[in-house]
Amino acid sequence: MQIKRAIPTVPATLLTTGCFAGQVDKLSDGIVVHLKQPARNGARQIKLQVVSDKVIHITFT
Repeated sequence: MQIKRAIPTVPATLLTTGCFAGQVDKLSDGIVVHLKQPARNGARQIKLQVVSDKVIHITFT
């Protein structure tokens, strides 16, 4: 049930980071968004990795 709560935040995160996105790199299984300035949590990049049709792994680093 926790995943269903997190899913609505994904579009919001992508919309807000769109203003700060510098470069987007395409990977074989997803994308990496490099931020122009660090996010509030200190993240400088966001990786979206497609695991399956229903699972996307999101990593902030």
